[in-house]
Amino acid sequence: AVSHFFKQLIEDPLLIQCLNELLDRNYYEAANTLGKIYEKGTPWISSPDPQRSFEYFNLGANKSNANAQFNLGRMHHEGRQTVKSVESALYWYQRSADQGNSYAQRYLGWLHQIHFHDFERAFHWYTESSRNGNAVAMNDLGWLYQRGYGVKADLGQALYWYQRSAQAGYRKGIFNLGWMYETGTGVAPDCVRAVSLYRRASSLGSCPAQNNLGWCYQHGKGVEKDYEKAAEYYYQSSRDNNPSALSNLGYLYQQGLGVDQNYHEALRLFKMSAEKGNCFAMEHIGFMYQQGWGCLKNLEEAVRWYRRSSFRGNPNGHFYLGYCYQYGIGIGQDMNQARLLYHAAAKRGNKHGQFRLAIMCEKGLGGPMDFHLAFKWYKKSADQNHPTAINNLGWCYQYGKGVEKNEEMAFQKYKRAAELGSPEGQNNLAWMYQQGVGTEEDHRLAVYWYQQSADRNNFQAVNNLGFLYYKGIGVDRNYPKAMDLFRRAALAGTSSALVRMGKMLEKGLGVPKDLDHARRLYLDAADKGNSHAMVLLAKLCRQGDGPSPSLSPSPSSSS
Repeated sequence: AVSHFFKQLIEDPLLIQCLNELLDRNYYEAANTLGKIYEKGTPWISSPDPQRSFEYFNLGANKSNANAQFNLGRMHHEGRQTVKSVESALYWYQRSADQGNSYAQRYLGWLHQIHFHDFERAFHWYTESSRNGNAVAMNDLGWLYQRGYGVKADLGQALYWYQRSAQAGYRKGIFNLGWMYETGTGVAPDCVRAVSLYRRASSLGSCPAQNNLGWCYQHGKGVEKDYEKAAEYYYQSSRDNNPSALSNLGYLYQQGLGVDQNYHEALRLFKMSAEKGNCFAMEHIGFMYQQGWGCLKNLEEAVRWYRRSSFRGNPNGHFYLGYCYQYGIGIGQDMNQARLLYHAAAKRGNKHGQFRLAIMCEKGLGGPMDFHLAFKWYKKSADQNHPTAINNLGWCYQYGKGVEKNEEMAFQKYKRAAELGSPEGQNNLAWMYQQGVGTEEDHRLAVYWYQQSADRNNFQAVNNLGFLYYKGIGVDRNYPKAMDLFRRAALAGTSSALVRMGKMLEKGLGVPKDLDHARRLYLDAADKGNSHAMVLLAKLCRQGDGPSPSLSPSPSSSS
């Protein structure tokens, strides 16, 4: 609380003399002003003098000057020139607040909130301070309304007080108002307005606003996507060691977005952020060690960082640690622990954790098989546009797993997954069009979607596309094309493609007839557990064209 008199005369070297004369006349605001001068120093005082500052504040406070009482409370609060004492600070803040000093009222509220966890008293004093025009208290009051601490949660009131704080020029109030518009909390989402508010707060030196501006530019929220600008704002915020900005800038260096890719710099920034407790940076460090980016590959170290991230409640940390347990990466395989961690991630809304948990419920990994739970978690993940979860949700509808069978709904899910780029969804959608299941039969669309899936290296789709060329379904029959597709699928281990190649060689379709080659292909497919290959191989044996029965795969070799 710097008096108007102090502000006007701060540069005047005769100020101390004038103030002492006023003090002699019992004008105790002069004691407060002298305290501020000696606390901060001036061009004509060689250095601050905290002891004399404390003495002047003490004099003014004991003469009932509200500003001096506030400043004396602050010195007790900070332990400057006296023993640090929350009780003494509370006493002087209270005396000043009772006289209507808005700064003391705000600090009094803050003390009740932070030290005594008495949110109702905090709410009372923030309200009093706000009524007296304190922009900081207005922001604090908005925060209590937003979270429902000390008062019933009311996003409308939170928005109102953030607006009041922003109008008064307080950068945190401006930032919080921007956040509400960005996230649509208590107001219709408006990223353009959020960006405008973030810019304003950023110009006032708000590190969080600079970080959020970077986020908006990185993701194209309210502005055109611009990675270079994102990097620029993250850098501005990171200069004050903002943990989120350090982590976000590290991610840009990791991916080479807006900056030259530099794994070493990314790792350095992630570690700086992690030292400040940023759990998302910890997750990224784990991934860097897992991949060997900017460091020697070290799976045990990756697990250590994932565990630190998970311990701090990061759902991504839960997911990655669960993945390591599931596949034994850097730690002993433990399906039960994997399922527990996926569940922790899923409950926090992590779509990857939800998807993995659904798979474990479907297959009975790390716990009982439960199709109803599998359906539940596939749906939650699908609601967040996880393409493979949407595909698997279609599978549940198609076969009635955990939900009533509904082929039309299965078709819709496969279609949505296909449109989002899921190779499995594209293959399944093509099959529905080919067979006329859940929709009208359309062989041309079947060819289109098999091709889309095949282009994404789904080898089941490659095999299915080959079958359409083999039969001339939706396309002109083309044996050489079919053989090329079957060969591509077979090289990826698709046993039915081996069988189809064998049939073409056995019959000489598009290729010279070659029973020996056909026989070898049937054997390969039989070794992979393909029962149809076993039948065809037995047929060749009966015709005298196959291997002796002793060379046939036994049932026990089937997988």
